[in-house]
Amino acid sequence: MKKQVFSLLFVCMAHGLFAQETTLNAAFYKVKLTERPALYKAMAEHNAKFRPAGSPLAIAVYNITGGLHNGEILILSNIGLSFKDRDKASTSPAGMSDDLYANVLPHFEAITDGDVMVYEKNYSSSDFSERTDKILNTIFTIKEGAGREFWDIVKKFPKAWEKSGLKIAAYVPITGSSRLVLSQRLPEGWSELDEKNTFSSDYEAIYGKGSLERDAKLFFSYILSKETMMMSLNRDISSK
Repeated sequence: MKKQVFSLLFVCMAHGLFAQETTLNAAFYKVKLTERPALYKAMAEHNAKFRPAGSPLAIAVYNITGGLHNGEILILSNIGLSFKDRDKASTSPAGMSDDLYANVLPHFEAITDGDVMVYEKNYSSSDFSERTDKILNTIFTIKEGAGREFWDIVKKFPKAWEKSGLKIAAYVPITGSSRLVLSQRLPEGWSELDEKNTFSSDYEAIYGKGSLERDAKLFFSYILSKETMMMSLNRDISSK
């Protein structure tokens, strides 16, 4: 019961009352060994028929490198829908489920994780609508008791990211454990990670000398774990 109450408080503090939230579903899939070519063909045909780009059913698929889901694919769906919009998108076209179960799902070994994610504009330096083929995702698992002081620190990050030229979108899952997901969009690709990062000096230029060390100490006092993964858009099996 205590955990359920905390989860409710966490959600309310992070998002208010779900007023026209911008959401997406994220699910990780492990592909059966040797079956990627068959999966790609089946998914391309399925998407063309049932999930075209621009429709509420469109999906984006990423290949994952690193972290707990290394080698898997990440499928994003319900992209940009509010909770109200989800009601309209809940009915599948005739034949869609049958095709999915017959031709696509047999190529997967397992669904290894999944969440409903809410985009947090106040914690982001990149708009939800911005898209890049390469993304560096950092997932922080948060301790119980992370209240206002924690989220006030998170809210300070975007100004420094913007000054540093970092495009980062923040998400908070409303399912599973309490987490903060920071997605660094990389318009120029992985080569951007070779460039010198000025975040530390920019943060202190905005908030004062010693502010980064002080705020980082408070931030990480609420962090249980940190995971990083590299995401590459797979255009062959994303909606077109």
